[in-house]
Amino acid sequence: MTAPTVSYEVRHRIIGTDPTDWVLLPLYPAGQDIAIDGMTRGLQYQIQIRAIAGNGKKSAWVDLSKTVAATAREGAAALPTSAVANQASMWSLATTVTYNATSPATGDSSATISVSAGTLVIASKTISYAASSATVTGTAGQSVTYYLYYDDPQLVGGSRVLGLASNIVDSANVDGRIAVAPLTVKFPAAGSSGTGGGSIGGGGGSGGAGNPCPWIYAWVIERKRGAIQAFDVRVGDWLLGPHGWVEVTYSERKRARGVRIVNVRGHGLSCSDSAPILTTAEAFVLSRDLCAGGPTAVDVSGDGVTLIDAVQDLGEIWVQHIICAGAWADRVFYAGDDARYLYPHHNAKAAPGI
Repeated sequence: MTAPTVSYEVRHRIIGTDPTDWVLLPLYPAGQDIAIDGMTRGLQYQIQIRAIAGNGKKSAWVDLSKTVAATAREGAAALPTSAVANQASMWSLATTVTYNATSPATGDSSATISVSAGTLVIASKTISYAASSATVTGTAGQSVTYYLYYDDPQLVGGSRVLGLASNIVDSANVDGRIAVAPLTVKFPAAGSSGTGGGSIGGGGGSGGAGNPCPWIYAWVIERKRGAIQAFDVRVGDWLLGPHGWVEVTYSERKRARGVRIVNVRGHGLSCSDSAPILTTAEAFVLSRDLCAGGPTAVDVSGDGVTLIDAVQDLGEIWVQHIICAGAWADRVFYAGDDARYLYPHHNAKAAPGI
């Protein structure tokens, strides 16, 4: 294939069954681990994988076989911690990440980063963590982004050392590592102090600005980097949408009133309540209004055309305000709480007719 691979198609069947009895799985974005759920213990499976290019061309199927161990764990417990945390996990509404920075007249600046006690929700599992903190040094006037995490392989919660990484890869490339949040520390001018941060969950305060954006932990597909979370989107990136690739011209984290839209298969997107979602009627409908007149049909990548039958209020959340170039109607990119199931999300609130 000459065009770059953007996703993989996977199917499987139990060896010894009808050769046509394949189970076709949702597409896996390039760069994302392929995890297959629902296999039966003790059975041997034939698995086939093929690549799909950006121009729609597909490679030949590649075969492999797998015998599922009779003692294999099932459900969320069978997944690596990072995979569990990266699929529809969310910190409780009251969880905050803040910093207090000081720059003396001479010498290094310092900042204490604090994470409040909070609860992480992963599917049906709820894990409580104690408050934590860490101190960093820097240069007056400098801004540095840290990626915060806990190492918790058994998902038991409690008191954990707050880990700090300077890049997103180091915050997620260890089994059992739980992402907390990205935090940009702005070291103040010499002889002064400063604070920053806020809630990383929903929160319940005032409505916040109407920024039409996905939740910072929602997944998008970038042309070179594959599946990434919204907070990692940069100016110059190209995001995949139903009309092809769109170029990012603006990407900043903001506060907004949030909702989670959910289809009948349980797959959702957390975003601002003013995010325009492209429906099968070729209309843009604000996320908060998708069920105002009954369930609305949306073509969700990985699910196909399904009905949105729930809009859940998240209160005030952090979102990534992303603006793209191109013709107005084409500035749509895919985003979702699970990288396998992505919603067509427009980059602007000022949609004609809404």
